[in-house]
Amino acid sequence: MILPENFQFKLQLAERRLVEQSIPQSQRRVSLAFHANFTSLNSKKLYSNGIIVLTEHYIIPLVSGFFGALKQLQQVHICELESITVQSEKSILIEYSNKNSYQIYSTAVLRFAKSLIRNYFLGVPLFQRDRLEIQFIDSNHGCISKLFPPFSPKISPPQLFQLHYNSMCSYFKTGYFHQISHFYYNLLDLGNPIFNCNLLPVYYTEPKFGLNFSLQPITHTLAYSPYTHVFSADGLKSHNLLKYSAVIATTNPSCKALRVRNCGSNANDGKEFYEEFEKKDNDFPIYYDFSGNQVRDFSELMKIFFFVKSKIISLNFENCSLAENAFMTLFQAINQKENLWGIKQLLLAGNYMNEACIETCSDLFKEFKNSKLFPFTSISFGPCENIEKMLMMIDYCDQPISHLRIFKTPITLDAAYDICRFMNRSKLLNHLELENCPCDDDTFSQIIETLEKNENLKDLKISFDEMKLHGVKFSILINFIRNGFSKKVNSLSLNKNHLDINELSMLVDLKNHLPNLKSISLNANFNSVPGTGQLLTKFFDFPSLVSISVNGLGITTLKTEVIPLLDLARKNTKIKHIDVTKNLIGELGFNAILNLLKENHTLHTLKFSSTELHNVQNIFDVLKLVGSHTSLCNLVLYHDDVIRILRNQSPAILDQYSTLLEEAVKTITHNLAKIGLVSDLSFGNDQLLNEILVDATLQLDEKLQGFPPTSFSAFNKMYSLPFPSESSNSMPSKWESDDDDVKDDSYLPNNLTGEYTVKGEYSSPTVILTGMLRNRPDLKYQPKPQLKTKILSESQMKTQEEAHEEQEEQTHEEQEESHKEQAHEEQEGPHEEQALDKPQ
Repeated sequence: MILPENFQFKLQLAERRLVEQSIPQSQRRVSLAFHANFTSLNSKKLYSNGIIVLTEHYIIPLVSGFFGALKQLQQVHICELESITVQSEKSILIEYSNKNSYQIYSTAVLRFAKSLIRNYFLGVPLFQRDRLEIQFIDSNHGCISKLFPPFSPKISPPQLFQLHYNSMCSYFKTGYFHQISHFYYNLLDLGNPIFNCNLLPVYYTEPKFGLNFSLQPITHTLAYSPYTHVFSADGLKSHNLLKYSAVIATTNPSCKALRVRNCGSNANDGKEFYEEFEKKDNDFPIYYDFSGNQVRDFSELMKIFFFVKSKIISLNFENCSLAENAFMTLFQAINQKENLWGIKQLLLAGNYMNEACIETCSDLFKEFKNSKLFPFTSISFGPCENIEKMLMMIDYCDQPISHLRIFKTPITLDAAYDICRFMNRSKLLNHLELENCPCDDDTFSQIIETLEKNENLKDLKISFDEMKLHGVKFSILINFIRNGFSKKVNSLSLNKNHLDINELSMLVDLKNHLPNLKSISLNANFNSVPGTGQLLTKFFDFPSLVSISVNGLGITTLKTEVIPLLDLARKNTKIKHIDVTKNLIGELGFNAILNLLKENHTLHTLKFSSTELHNVQNIFDVLKLVGSHTSLCNLVLYHDDVIRILRNQSPAILDQYSTLLEEAVKTITHNLAKIGLVSDLSFGNDQLLNEILVDATLQLDEKLQGFPPTSFSAFNKMYSLPFPSESSNSMPSKWESDDDDVKDDSYLPNNLTGEYTVKGEYSSPTVILTGMLRNRPDLKYQPKPQLKTKILSESQMKTQEEAHEEQEEQTHEEQEESHKEQAHEEQEGPHEEQALDKPQ
């Protein structure tokens, strides 16, 4: 298309005002707006003398609408761009998602191309550089391509995340929350490779607070961040989180563990998760934990294992209510995909397995046996229809298993025989869990006796949860402990067994018989019977004990009986982990918690909750103590308590909470480092996850070497963002926009005129930040408009408009002279961009 000789790309003042009214409020920071003829190649329709607007994140074509207004054709986000082809000084082709494109003709094409390339590489800096194809069809002896030198600024990792996250927020039409960028800065500053959503302020992850917040821009930024190796979320109510996490698994080569637990789901989460895998050629995690999610179409999600290429070592689908077709799909995929034959941990407890599922699982085990390969070291299952067959297949495969969990399945006489045969032959078993598995007294005695007789079994973790041990079975257990079984046990869990104070007394009398016991868990057993608290304190006399848990689980409540335990722990330097959650401890119990935090400087984890607390100051008191503690490695506070107390609080209160939370998270990360850990996730019994965390920490440290420790102020000024290192309360003043081409260039610092510097070394000239939004000394800061605005009369509005036009006329002559001087430069392609006035 041949443009008219008198074609003017610049907008008149009235047109600029119309542009301001026609684009989204969130994109009023305009880089360039100019007249152009353009064609949408899909619709094959030509638009003459339209307007192309380039904002920080969007290309917006505008055409004339009704009554002199401008109409948007669409909004093309920079992350959708696929190629930019500069065909001449007056023609450019923009191709974007789904093979859509715009052919643009204007004398401002070169200026537009420079600004667009700059906006792309600064707006989505985590994208691979070859994602956007840039071409020059240069018929003028290479003169055009010389105007576009390579642009590859060395941006610090926190700033990479911030700029990309800002862009994803605009793409998904959500607000930008600077605290997320600051949170990521702190992660990298502390060398933490885990993005743990549970460490974010609760008003972001809990929909009850009503913020226009979504985790989707975060997950789509983490998908391209090489500094995130583990993504974790547990018990959050954020919608579609399972679906959002899929993009991290399929895009980020650094991500080795995806942990989305108990986060609920929508009806189609499984299908959408699968579709993300289907359209990508790669996947990267080797560890998946989806336990507790109630996805209706899990069978669709299981199809991903027919596509995965990574060598997965752990799958956890416990308590997911898996249907038969989900089980069948999973077992068939593992059977067919040899890269899945290295799975060491397969956790399926809490999902009913019928005969057909067990038969398919049996075929899988036989295939492993025939291949002389049985990778599983940790298995959980139940309830199931045929426990004998499952146990027989586990025993059939040469006993490599070190962890076995059976859930909610009656142990028949035949099943007891199979369990005992397996335990009698095992050389590696060190963790046995029988939970809610009804059996008679003789069967229970037989199981314990087998554990005692096998001399290969040492350092045992034993869990007999919800086994109705009250009475005869408990006496059987006590007798075996007294007769020598005790030295094998280093962890004992007897949760939900309805034990009474007499049985507790029998248990604490075993001090000399359990010399190696490190952990005792008695959750949901005791109510507030007088004397219970004093008996619990006797566990502190056990020589090796470092962990005690008496969580009420919403079933029992110790109330003030927990106070003696907390008081005695204040001076105990041996105990490291205490859990007294859901015991209705009240104000007295809360004060005991505060005193424990003040006086015990060797404790690693402390967990409590109290539904009686309603005072925000209680949360602040705990966070202040955690933030100054020298050994504590968790946040102490119960998630639901924080949500309940902070709901409907003022922004000032929430800001104070987030500041204290930030300091507490930093402190616990430092304390974890003191004991050689990177996250409180390491306190679990998952050895595979611990190994991944250690490797990830070392890899992150290596990646962060050689990057500038600070952020370039110019980039943040361009988007009017605070530095990643600044808290959300440290917002800088707004930056004014430069309206002309040359008038105020003398105010532009040298480092913004096309060069950037890192540690004193200058790069070659680039198109970096030319014509950006800048702080001009001759312009006064215009504050944000208040909610209560003064309504002007028609005559007042007219007077203001006339005054503004007079001011424009006064500067017209100066601008005209400057434009004449630049006329020859515009033939080569102007290097400055035309920005819009800020809306009044």
